[in-house]
Amino acid sequence: MEAVTPQITNSIPCPPPAKRGRIPGASSMYPVEQLEIGESFGVPKNKRSSLQGTAYRITKKTGRKYTIRAEDSEARIWRVE
Repeated sequence: MEAVTPQITNSIPCPPPAKRGRIPGASSMYPVEQLEIGESFGVPKNKRSSLQGTAYRITKKTGRKYTIRAEDSEARIWRVE
């Protein structure tokens, strides 16, 4: 079997990155950073893992503490510190 050597070119521009679910310039899909101690908000239960990821990133960035609890059809996040 004969080896094929790829042809190098510089005339094809790189496409822009694929768009994700977030709004450009927004730090998160959820207003977690806006929560004051004792405040909370809820999201549909099937979005809990996304909310957990957001809370984790913001905790690492700011040192604030959050807790998430699932009840019935909703997952709710509270700022605790």
